[in-house]
Amino acid sequence: MSNDIFTAYANLSGPAGTSRFTGFLSGMAILLITLAAVQGAFQVGMHLAITTPMVPLHPRKAPRSQQRLFNLLTVLIGPLCWLGALFLLIFGPASYRPNFSFAIVVGPFGAIARYHISRLLNPISSTLPYGTLFCNTLSTTIVAVMQLLARHPRNALGCAALKGVIDGFCGSLSTISTMVVELRGLSTFHSYRYILVSWAAAQCALVVILGSWVWSGARAGLCWQ
Repeated sequence: MSNDIFTAYANLSGPAGTSRFTGFLSGMAILLITLAAVQGAFQVGMHLAITTPMVPLHPRKAPRSQQRLFNLLTVLIGPLCWLGALFLLIFGPASYRPNFSFAIVVGPFGAIARYHISRLLNPISSTLPYGTLFCNTLSTTIVAVMQLLARHPRNALGCAALKGVIDGFCGSLSTISTMVVELRGLSTFHSYRYILVSWAAAQCALVVILGSWVWSGARAGLCWQ
């Protein structure tokens, strides 16, 4: 989302209208519509949870041996699926790589990193989730670097790898759903502060990395477009 907002601000996709102010309005529209959509989706989910009849469940507790077998299978299936994606990346069609092969392979590492970073940093403050804030800002920074490199890739494989890092690793590292839940648990002041700090941190990272490239006059397109 942050990258789309900056793209609109900087008119990286082409002129947005008759003035630079039109690009600013496009960026603000993306920000406000996205926030409204995710907040609305969360609210609809809450209403559905309240109005949907509860189904009484009486699960039978499985024997300890079956629980151990289930846990073992769960631990094995995950890595095997990842190895299958890695096999597809190496030996599969080249057309798969920029679309999903690279993203599937590197995606789990982003989710694991976000989990550990959030556990480490979120307890620091009850009014500002530093873990989620850091993960979203770091993801935006990595996306900016990858997009900068994607303007002048060395080959098609490198281009596919850059897109895979953006879609897979950064897509798993960043989160809007967790942010919405955290906003609901904060006071009004702290919620607005959280949104503003998140927006400002991401835009500052994009201005430093992509902004310097834009000001240099370079306008090469992304290699996968």
